[in-house]
Amino acid sequence: SYYPMVIHVPGDYSSIQNAIDASHNGGTVLVEPGVYVETINFYGKAIELRSDVDGDSATDDIAPESTWIDGNLGGSVVTFENGEGEDSRIRGFTIVGGLGDTYSGGGITCLGTSPNISENIITSNDSLESGGGLCFRENSSPRITNNLIFENRSDFYGAAIAIYDSSPTITNNSLVYNSVTGNGGFGGGISISEGDPVITNTIVWANTASNDPAISLISGNPLITYCDIEGGWTGSGNINRDPLFIKRARSNYRLSWQSACIDAGTNNAPSLPNSDLDGSTRIFDGDGDLIPMADIGCYELTTLSVPAEYTSIQAALNVSSKGNMVLVESGTYFENIDFMGKSVSLIGKNGPDATTIDAGQAGCAIVFSGGESAAAHLEGFTITNGLGGGNRGGAVTCTAASPTITGNVIDGNQSTDSGGGIHSDQDSSPLIENNTISRNASLSADGGALVCGGDSLLINNVITDNSALLSGGGIFFQSGNPRSTNNTIVENTAQSGGGIGCIDCTPTITNTILWNNSAPTGKEIAIGNPILPSVMTIGFSDVEGGQTSVFVDSGSLLNWNAGMIDSDPLFVDHDDFHLTWNSPCRDSGDDTTAYLPDIDFEGDPRNALAAVDMGADEYYYHLYYRGTPIPGQVITVRIVGYQGLPIELYEGSGLQDPPQSTDHGYIFIELPPFNNWSLSKIPANGVRSFPVTIPLTWSAGEEHHFQALIGRWGWNLTRLSNLMTIRVQ
Repeated sequence: SYYPMVIHVPGDYSSIQNAIDASHNGGTVLVEPGVYVETINFYGKAIELRSDVDGDSATDDIAPESTWIDGNLGGSVVTFENGEGEDSRIRGFTIVGGLGDTYSGGGITCLGTSPNISENIITSNDSLESGGGLCFRENSSPRITNNLIFENRSDFYGAAIAIYDSSPTITNNSLVYNSVTGNGGFGGGISISEGDPVITNTIVWANTASNDPAISLISGNPLITYCDIEGGWTGSGNINRDPLFIKRARSNYRLSWQSACIDAGTNNAPSLPNSDLDGSTRIFDGDGDLIPMADIGCYELTTLSVPAEYTSIQAALNVSSKGNMVLVESGTYFENIDFMGKSVSLIGKNGPDATTIDAGQAGCAIVFSGGESAAAHLEGFTITNGLGGGNRGGAVTCTAASPTITGNVIDGNQSTDSGGGIHSDQDSSPLIENNTISRNASLSADGGALVCGGDSLLINNVITDNSALLSGGGIFFQSGNPRSTNNTIVENTAQSGGGIGCIDCTPTITNTILWNNSAPTGKEIAIGNPILPSVMTIGFSDVEGGQTSVFVDSGSLLNWNAGMIDSDPLFVDHDDFHLTWNSPCRDSGDDTTAYLPDIDFEGDPRNALAAVDMGADEYYYHLYYRGTPIPGQVITVRIVGYQGLPIELYEGSGLQDPPQSTDHGYIFIELPPFNNWSLSKIPANGVRSFPVTIPLTWSAGEEHHFQALIGRWGWNLTRLSNLMTIRVQ
């Protein structure tokens, strides 16, 4: 009889289980991208089950992000219980919706088996007892490699992985944000009850449980080395450092370029993979010390440097591949950029003050139009001089794309159509977060700062001094279910909806400040038109003029919910939108709103003192400067805090790594300080402001680190400020 060695799903069989049943040892089951609602059992088959984009078994093009096995709460999603060994393999899937019982895991269960489980995303699974993600029992010895295991839950033991009398080899995985939900539970990351697991090059971070939130050793003899474990773990090469993921809010657990996990693993790990979850080469010299070492976690950071390796940003993007990071040094880059559908991070290494993309009025500065996902990441640039038109924004265009746009200054762009700064169409749902979007213009239509369609998320942005000829001087929502959370929208102008205009959509506005915008119709907000009505829901926001500043067209609806105020936000200055100590927006937001950020627009913690604040800024003792730090030039240093508190300002000769925790916050600078100054008390307005001349002895590219102690050590109101770094231009 002839037995096919390669079986295709859904080409040959509509379900994965049917394909497994028809397979024979040594065969391969290839699964095209899609969502497969079923639970599967290998039934002892020595086969490879893997996702596949092109249907060619000779190519290795797995697609875990787009190939889902959804258990639909029908039991463990994947089961190995019939003696499967190392030739039974599952690769390249997102495994979700599992529900384990008192003996099985939610995502994957191994009972007396030793399969290979690699390059999967295991998330949103539950277990009534142990192993929300994976559960190993009865002397199982599986190899677990390059998996991202996050946001799984169990009632009592091992939310990510539960080990019972088993000895798995766990190499280069990331176990993050898993949770044991039962009171008295153990091991939010891993629980170990007998066995000899070997765990190497693995991140175990931000997991929760009543006991031992990272790893709970109940019994057994684990060997845990070269791992990043929150709370620490004794073992060679282990660290206890925030992994600094790129963007948790969009499940992007790739490493940022500052991560301590880069090159911190071992090249001698058992079953060390040749590539990472993205398919990038596993061993890369990520820290530039000419000694390539494996990273810790399921992703290996591969960087392309501009201008050291590539003379232009576009040249680096052209050769980049999935999961790569294009890291751009300080400077001004005159170009127009296309992401070309790639899941790549484009990062200005020294931030928007030092790194500019100037489009030269030659078109839109940056284009996402190839189906880019949340993994396409833009951060750390000033983007200026872009010229859009024909449904293209001046600075950024999203056409059927949903990238992450964060930490940029989008300033001085325009469009001859809509979206002077950003234009996102109805088929796009980008995350636009922590940006300053200012002085952009829509010359003939809507959305001076930005046009948003789809399910766009706008979080922690400062949107100011933009203009539109028609509607939405700040924002124009044009379709879908967009959300504005903790934005500051001020001093924008239009004919209608000076702050926000919308048609044909159902926007939700929360924790947002709309102040001093202007328009003949709807000074702050204009909702719908007679042909394309909208329904806006707004709550816990500060709107100047209250409902009298909102225009609701016929057929449209305004839901004016709880928590609304109409009070001067008491910003530091007309162009400085930090909140002062007596602002009515302090502690007036909604702590329970969806998509509430962990930090504010410049990295201070949300819920810093009591309830969350309204606007992009969270009131916090903050040290910062205004101006360009050029030797011989004057900048203005400002300190925000409670009135009447004394200030000590310190300059460090370097930074502590990691920062030192104290009762008043973290000390970031090295001790003893290099310099210190006693300053006068914070005045009644809550802002201490003073000029500083940048010394002529400072050179371009140097970094000087400062931190303030506001109050006296031991006082209840005393806090250490954030770290202020002056990078000389």
